[in-house]
Amino acid sequence: MLIPRLSIKTNYLSHWLLTFHLLPLLQSTAANSPKDMVRIVNVTSDGHVKFPPKGGIDFGNPSLEKESAMTRYGQSKLANILHAKQLHAIYGPTQKGDGAGQGSICTAAVHPGHIDT
Repeated sequence: MLIPRLSIKTNYLSHWLLTFHLLPLLQSTAANSPKDMVRIVNVTSDGHVKFPPKGGIDFGNPSLEKESAMTRYGQSKLANILHAKQLHAIYGPTQKGDGAGQGSICTAAVHPGHIDT
């Protein structure tokens, strides 16, 4: 069975690009909305735990051509998680006094298989 070479390009960069283009709209909406109303939810998986590349993301070789498909998948899912963490650090609620979180964007990364619906 031939496994397609899905990589960080498909599983991460497409998410990043969509978020990048939506950020101006999300920021303006957050500035004019009640606290915690604007959210970014990255649907990811636990592949970042099960199949991570040794040493984390390999920025020198993001396609990981010589690695297994599952290692490439794990790297892309790790990138999704780190992206969500960075978005939260930049745009998330602050711990400042009154009005904290006004204009902030809540960010989460979830694995839908671990959520009871």
